[in-house]
Amino acid sequence: MLRPALENDLKFILGIRNLPEVVQVSNRKRSLALEELPCVSDSSYVMWIVHEEGQDYGYVMAHREDSAQATISIALSKNARGKGLGTRSIQDACSLLFVDQGVCEVLAEIYKGNSVSERAFEKSGFTLREVITTQDGREKQIFALRRSS
Repeated sequence: MLRPALENDLKFILGIRNLPEVVQVSNRKRSLALEELPCVSDSSYVMWIVHEEGQDYGYVMAHREDSAQATISIALSKNARGKGLGTRSIQDACSLLFVDQGVCEVLAEIYKGNSVSERAFEKSGFTLREVITTQDGREKQIFALRRSS
C-alpha cells in the first residue's frame, strides 16, 4: 500500500500537490515549484507513495518536529478518492511512524471545510484537539492520534 518515496517521485508528488482541489485545502493556497517540495533526503521528512495494484495514487508526508511527534498530510489523485484508500494509507503511515520511527503522537492539520480529510483522519482514530485561526483568517483544526501503550 505505501512505498518509500524516491527522488524520481518528486514530479509525481508535485503533480498531486498542485491539483486545484489540493491547493485549495493546503497551507499555502498556491501551486508549488519543484524546489519548494521537501526533499526526500531531508531527514525531518518521511514520504511515502500510495501504491496499489501497480499504480501510484498519491502520497503521504510526515514531518518530524521532534523525536516524539510528527505532523502528517495526505493527497490522492481524483480517481483514488472515495474508496477507503486514504484512510488505509493514513493508518499504515501512522503504524510506520509509531513502530519504525518511534513517534509517540501524530498530528494532522486540516483546514475547516475539508470534510473529506476530517472523515478519513477520524476513521483512522484521530480526534480533534484544537482549532486555531491562521494569519490569513482561516480556521485550522489540529487532530491528534497517540500511540497506544
